Amino acid sequence: MVAFSVAAAPAASASLSSHLIDTSSQFSAGTLQLEGQTATNCYSTGSGSGGTVMTNSAICPGSPLPTGGLSTSAVLSASSTLRSVGTSNPATGAVTLVSCGVAEVGDSSVSADTGLVYGAVTYGSAFVSPVSPGFTASGIGLSGATGTYVGTVATLTSPVSFTLVAWVKTTSTSGGGIIGFSNVQPDVHASSQDRMLWVEPSGDVAFGVQNRLSMMELVSSVAVNDGGWHFVAASFSASGSALDVDGSTVTNSGATFPLTYAGYWHLGWAGNSSWANAGTNEYLAGSLYGVAVFGAGLSAANLTTLENASSASGYASAVSSLSPTADWPLSDVGATAYTGTIPALGTSQVCQQVLFEVQTTQGSNVVCVYPNSAGACPSTPPSTATLGALTTSPMAPTSSSSAVGILVRVTLATASVPGVIGLHLLADVGLAIALGGWTAEVSYPSPALEM
Repeated sequence: MVAFSVAAAPAASASLSSHLIDTSSQFSAGTLQLEGQTATNCYSTGSGSGGTVMTNSAICPGSPLPTGGLSTSAVLSASSTLRSVGTSNPATGAVTLVSCGVAEVGDSSVSADTGLVYGAVTYGSAFVSPVSPGFTASGIGLSGATGTYVGTVATLTSPVSFTLVAWVKTTSTSGGGIIGFSNVQPDVHASSQDRMLWVEPSGDVAFGVQNRLSMMELVSSVAVNDGGWHFVAASFSASGSALDVDGSTVTNSGATFPLTYAGYWHLGWAGNSSWANAGTNEYLAGSLYGVAVFGAGLSAANLTTLENASSASGYASAVSSLSPTADWPLSDVGATAYTGTIPALGTSQVCQQVLFEVQTTQGSNVVCVYPNSAGACPSTPPSTATLGALTTSPMAPTSSSSAVGILVRVTLATASVPGVIGLHLLADVGLAIALGGWTAEVSYPSPALEM
């Protein structure tokens, strides 16, 4: 038996792989070569007469799924071609929704306060510790564009005593938020915002907390907008506040009486427009790594341990040992789709707002696979074809040697509300063709569609 499948798996680059195996995961006699075509042709092969399964992979540009920003006024489309050119050929198939949700950033603390990716946030920004060059990892990159940040999903009461830590890299001379707290998610029309760190136009770092009668603000004596990585930490408690940048500390020992309110954390944004030296941009153009929040002030020794960590695992262990209330390493790769409740949407799911259709063509045979109907799909997906409702649907029978063209169309059922605009949607769609007990697979990543 041969199974020929195309599965979308979120990743930074596409890959194509093939296996010719029996039910015991052993090579069987024969050859199999699969071809997948998006921007260019990509091949993968497997052959043999017994032995361990081997895989050959090749980078495959493009994707079977559209890219770009979704709207109600335009339909996005993408096409690809699948073909078996080996001695074993597929004949029938199905299309299945593997997963669907928005791109998430994980919280490693017990709070598990997931962050959702808004706007032009990218994964895999290279981190190298300026203290211990052997300490390398990956963080997130932020464009600085309005609406570009990571926003958390859990409603919290703003902490009274806390410490914020982060690694930041930027060259911005217009300012930009590192982390901030506000009473709304997403980051628009907030009436309360503070507990924030931001980069001033000068490159100095500022720390601000709204007291009941005043705005407490500290400014570092160290600039961070030189394009290198810098360790930033800020602590706040009833006895005062402190701001540490690369081990250089400024303090304020005055009594503090912070306002408390329910809200959310934001990484890469700080609502600092009414504060001193705010700059012209509240969004960070740069990179972040290892952002964490602690429920009490950390000592100078604690901060030194974090800054001097010699490895990613060592930094993670040091953070964990200090019992953070939130911990976002930011080393995610975008492979996890968030399907839980989104602030401003309640129990509604993003996937239920997306209309989706798949059409296959082989020779003169054109079939609308999803939503299942005879003939070609409509030029705009119907209102009933929600992405969240997609389950396994049969593809049209195919001959063993002819290529199968696949057309995917995506649009929005209704205009996005403010809580959705800018979110990246990850849609994993599997396209499979089967014959018996063997498996041949061509896989691509799914793109991030902006809602």
